[in-house]
Amino acid sequence: MKTSLLLAVFLLPSLAYASVSITGTRVIYNESDRSVAVKLNNRGDSASIVQAWINNKITNQVPNEGTSPFLLYPAVSKIEGGGEQYLRIKKIENIANTQTESLYWLNVKDIPETPKNKDENYLQLSILSKIKLFYRPLALEKKSYDMYKDISWGIRNSNSKTYLTVKNNSGYYASFTEVKANNKKKSMSLSMVPPMTGSEWQLKNVTLADINSGKAEYGIINDFGAVIYRPIILK
Repeated sequence: MKTSLLLAVFLLPSLAYASVSITGTRVIYNESDRSVAVKLNNRGDSASIVQAWINNKITNQVPNEGTSPFLLYPAVSKIEGGGEQYLRIKKIENIANTQTESLYWLNVKDIPETPKNKDENYLQLSILSKIKLFYRPLALEKKSYDMYKDISWGIRNSNSKTYLTVKNNSGYYASFTEVKANNKKKSMSLSMVPPMTGSEWQLKNVTLADINSGKAEYGIINDFGAVIYRPIILK
C-alpha cells in the first residue's frame, strides 16, 4: 500500500491526525462479480471525512486524473471515531483487456475532523492511501496461486555486470518483493512485473554463486497480502 502525506493549514500547537485505515492490501475484482466491498476503519477517537476514488495511475493524486471503468460509492463519507464504513465498487464499463489481469488503484483520502476550538491554531494532516485493484477476466484459466508455474528465471551478463532476469508468462501481475539467499541473511529488492512481460535487476548483495547454489528464494505477494517464498530455478 502506498501512502502520501498532505499538509493542510495552519500553525501549531494543536494537531489533527488522520486515522482511517483500509482493510487488506489489495482488491480483487473478478469479471463474474456484481460488485465488491472494501472496509474502512477509523482507529481514532475523532471523526474523519473520507474521499475515495479509483483510477489507473499510481501517480494520480486527485479524483479527476486518470480513468476507471468502476463506480465507487460513497465517494465521500464521514466515519465517526471507532467506526467503520464500507466502500462498494461496481464495474460500469467494459474493459478492453479480456485476456490478462488489469491494474487500477483505489485511493482513500482521510481528512481529520477540524478541532472544536476553531480559534486555536492547528496543523491538519491528511493521508492519501493507495492499494492495488486487480481486475480478472473470465479468460484467465489458471488460478493465481499457480502463477509460479509460468515464471522463469535467468541470468544475463553485460558490461561486467550480472543481472537476474524474469519472464512472467502468466496472465497475472507478479508482485515480487525480494530475493533472499544464504539462509535469508542476504537480500535484494524486486518489483512488480505485468502479465506476459519480463524484467531484470542487477545483482546486489545476492551473488551469482548464491543463485547457482539453488538456495536463493524469491518473495511474491499472494491474494491475501502475504509474502510467499519459492526457490529460484534458472532455465
